[in-house]
Amino acid sequence: AGLHVAAVSFPTRGGYAEQDRLEARVMATKQAMLQAHRLGATVLLGRLGDIPSAEDGTNWQVLIDVLADLGQTGQQTGALFCAEAGRAGPEDLRRVIEAVPAGSLQVHLVTGALLVHGHDPAEAAMTLAADIGYVHATDAVAGAYAGHGQAVPLGTGQVDLPPVLAVLEERGYRGWVGVESITAQREEAAREIASALNQLRD
Repeated sequence: AGLHVAAVSFPTRGGYAEQDRLEARVMATKQAMLQAHRLGATVLLGRLGDIPSAEDGTNWQVLIDVLADLGQTGQQTGALFCAEAGRAGPEDLRRVIEAVPAGSLQVHLVTGALLVHGHDPAEAAMTLAADIGYVHATDAVAGAYAGHGQAVPLGTGQVDLPPVLAVLEERGYRGWVGVESITAQREEAAREIASALNQLRD
């Protein structure tokens, strides 16, 4: 009682611009969207994979066509595909969103992943605010170069969360904010989650 499934995660091995086994990947994603809706979730969290440049006409068009198809399925099922902003940069995601039919794609804002991949989480929130479907409040310490870093408990790393939350509030975000623990030990994980929730409340 009192539990609600906010989102369902569906990571795939390949991206949606990669033509190898693409049809099977799309079908599996559609099935996951249907299952997410049955569980009560309104978003399916996934990754787009590498986003082609606009000059790469063939692969770019494949990605746009696939996302338009998934968007139609999402509107029919009630669970939209929500692409991670972290590995995929905010400007690239903005470019994709503007190329697909309105309402086809939402964004999963992952603050720690954005930092690790060289993006400012608050700036990303501003760039993508109108299309954010789910927020994952995570923390990290950036490595020597983009794409390398270490996940740490929320509030102990380099992510400045209050500006992100301020942008979300200013832009009228009313969706979920998820937290997670990075430890596998049950008691420590519970303390970590409690600490993260307290930071969000503050």
